[in-house]
Amino acid sequence: FKRSLTFKPDSAIAHSNLGWELKGACRADEAIEHFLEAIRLSPELVPPLLGMAEILASHPDSGMRDTGRAVELAERAAALTKYQQAAILEILGRMYALDGKFGRAVTTSQKASELAVSEENYRLANRLDGQIELYKQGKSGTE
Repeated sequence: FKRSLTFKPDSAIAHSNLGWELKGACRADEAIEHFLEAIRLSPELVPPLLGMAEILASHPDSGMRDTGRAVELAERAAALTKYQQAAILEILGRMYALDGKFGRAVTTSQKASELAVSEENYRLANRLDGQIELYKQGKSGTE
């Protein structure tokens, strides 16, 4: 992805993809740079919004964590997909839980589970059911 940016430095998708690769390699600070650039170039692109939300919610440096901003980004991604994609609602539910908004985490995750079943994504639906139980207990799953 770095190589593709040498040819198309203004490619939001390339920046987003590189951000996800860097995030997966535990290089959060570098990933942030690419997610922010992707968002600047294409504010309607969902993957960098979600990547940035996940990093802000779980950054290894507690001073860099911002669960409120993570919720805002995940809400924006969910709105862009009209709240109709189970995987995105799963992330939004997790962001709510990490921000201490467990009621919203439960309702959002229940909607995600219903969508997952309608998409025949039973693995996701089962995972969500477990998350919902944690959220009902006031736990985010990171304890």
